[in-house]
Amino acid sequence: QAADQVKVSIHDASGQVIRVIDLDGQSAGPLTLKWDGKTSDGAQAVDGVYSISVSALRSEEKIEAQTLSLGTVQGVSQSSQGVRLNVGELGTVGLADVKEIF
Repeated sequence: QAADQVKVSIHDASGQVIRVIDLDGQSAGPLTLKWDGKTSDGAQAVDGVYSISVSALRSEEKIEAQTLSLGTVQGVSQSSQGVRLNVGELGTVGLADVKEIF
């Protein structure tokens, strides 16, 4: 959905927000974001595992936003949970979780 205000928060491995990126208003649909690896104070973030969250508002009303990650499949396995894809540092995901293949 379109939003008047979109903010992306980047969290370190302990869940602490290390940076908030204000994207202002955005139209409906997917948005590609590349993080430059910097913290809020402009310092280079240390190597590690990071996650993102998105908050979006339209006229003070919270809008649900879904985050997606891009990764390279490094292996495929069959388990009791069905086909699983090893996506490196992103972990393993079910085939049903894949949204697009390049």
